[in-house]
Amino acid sequence: MSYKFLGLALLAIIALPLSASAQEKKAVKMDVNNDGAVSKAEFMSAQEERFAKMDTNSDLSITEDEYKAAAQKWRAKRMEMKAKSAETKAKPAAEVKAEIVVEE
Repeated sequence: MSYKFLGLALLAIIALPLSASAQEKKAVKMDVNNDGAVSKAEFMSAQEERFAKMDTNSDLSITEDEYKAAAQKWRAKRMEMKAKSAETKAKPAAEVKAEIVVEE
């Protein structure tokens, strides 16, 4: 595998388009010490976790097949999220309110 492919794969991971809400959730998840900011170490740790998920055979490199499999999972997840969003938008407001769960 070339460094160019690896660089493009990592860029694609970082640059995945996210809604504002999804971006906020990711930032909160990355902020492991809950100080309201994501440090470089916290950011890099999150990227290392993503890399590890993609590197299914744990050889510390991502093959084209591993990248394609990960991309397919991302697409399926995005489609699922879009379907849920469309389903929620199609429901009357009373039904949507009933589904909101407040976590403490």
